[in-house]
Amino acid sequence: MIKRYLKAFRNKVLIPLKVIPREGLSNEKIAFSLTIGIISGFFPVIGLTTSIGLALLLVLRQNFAIGQSVNWLLAPLHLLMIIPFMRLGSMITGHNAVPITLKQIIRAFEPGIWSGLKTVGIMHLYGIIAWSIIAIPAGLIVYFLSMGLLRFMQKRKPVTVSVKSR
Repeated sequence: MIKRYLKAFRNKVLIPLKVIPREGLSNEKIAFSLTIGIISGFFPVIGLTTSIGLALLLVLRQNFAIGQSVNWLLAPLHLLMIIPFMRLGSMITGHNAVPITLKQIIRAFEPGIWSGLKTVGIMHLYGIIAWSIIAIPAGLIVYFLSMGLLRFMQKRKPVTVSVKSR
């Protein structure tokens, strides 16, 4: 089972990274674009990861295709990480009284839509606080790991991509 995941990772992530056009793209630029895509892909508000990613890529003048591709690949993990970010943010701010679960989020809307939006908005604020604290150290780790991976891949023999015609 693990071999299947490693093979999928190699085929879906590593090989496409190797065939990215290298003209004008240094390892540093690719690694930084990957890092922005990963960090923005975990922003704990549904629907804002693409906007945050595009804004960061534009301001920092990085590669849109790389950054947004990684951002979109992380969508399933993004959904899984929203509640843990909310919980961490509530612990950081000292508001541990209300356990944050999916059931709790659904219950927040029982009194009405405005009450639910207020409660969920506060929960999202907790998530944003946690993400803000984690983003820079995690970004540094991701950047240096991706730099090492890119250097390692550059030393290996080139991958040939064949196009099958019908």
